[in-house]
Amino acid sequence: MLAAAIELIRAEGVAGVTVSRVTRAIGVDRSLFYSHFKTVDECLAEAAVHVVTALTTVDSERRAELHLRYVNDREAMVLSVHRSLDRWMEQRPFVEMLVRLRLDPSSFGAAMRPMIAKLRHEFAAEVTMLAGKMGAPAQDEQRARLVADAVTSQWLWALECLCEDRSEDRRAVAEVVCNNITAGYMQLLRRETTRTRAEVIAARFDATQQAQLKQRLAKLRSALGQASDAAMFGAPGSAATVADAALAGACRHFLPEVARDRSARVEFVLDAGGEVIRRQLVVRDGTCTVARDCEDGSAQMRNTMTLRTFLECTSGLRTFGEALIAGDLRTDGDMSLGPEFTSWFYQPGTPGDGPLEP
Repeated sequence: MLAAAIELIRAEGVAGVTVSRVTRAIGVDRSLFYSHFKTVDECLAEAAVHVVTALTTVDSERRAELHLRYVNDREAMVLSVHRSLDRWMEQRPFVEMLVRLRLDPSSFGAAMRPMIAKLRHEFAAEVTMLAGKMGAPAQDEQRARLVADAVTSQWLWALECLCEDRSEDRRAVAEVVCNNITAGYMQLLRRETTRTRAEVIAARFDATQQAQLKQRLAKLRSALGQASDAAMFGAPGSAATVADAALAGACRHFLPEVARDRSARVEFVLDAGGEVIRRQLVVRDGTCTVARDCEDGSAQMRNTMTLRTFLECTSGLRTFGEALIAGDLRTDGDMSLGPEFTSWFYQPGTPGDGPLEP
């Protein structure tokens, strides 16, 4: 009987389900319907729970196969979310019941809410497991649960967006979901090295040096707020000069004591009004250097953005994570490296950067 109701919903939507049509479909008397369900709404709710449970089970199995690639390979992550959205939207009538009635005070809504709780619980278990593999502190279980809540909310937003026809581009929706999920993972994986960084910075930069750097960054932030791209780096060759100056500044403020024995290559692909600048920051043997125009695939992580976005992030107007969420930054490769790599550099006004922290 439940199978008959499911097929009717798939064919004609919720409005196609009546007691007569369900019982006629399987050749039984109407009275038999009430031996299984008290009302049509109860039948609809059980049908939705049955289909959504099957969808979440398939998704969980697919994610288990992708766990290490899920965050480290952006394209694999977007493709996985895109395919999952396709699977869910093949069952659109049931998904609509889930997203539209999950907060409804009726018994129908009450039947939907345990599905959301189950989804959140599965995400929490997966986030905790994945974070452990990537080296997040074991005591961060509460933060992992918060990330899982964010992942669940993002997923429901995506389904709602598609059900309400706010977007026909499922890949674009998948990319937004991935941006926000990645930002959540980055927060989870951020190392808490505030004390170490404060001690290192105090030893490397006295108060005068910190104040001078803070003033230079404030000047850059002011210029970004007032000048156009053409005015700042529109002249031939000026964009590369500006990018090189910013990266050279990063090298000067590299903290080898924080990076310790780690090595990394992070590539920056910067669009300056049609001129594309490629540079890599290379950390190796306690030093940080800039490599020019490297396209050999050696970078562990690639960040693609406009030159203005890069300057906004390096000057402290916003963080790279905020640019990622806004869609102004595309990251490929090992995205779990990002928060740790950022912690290897001194920038006034960011958490843990010592006495000048505002």
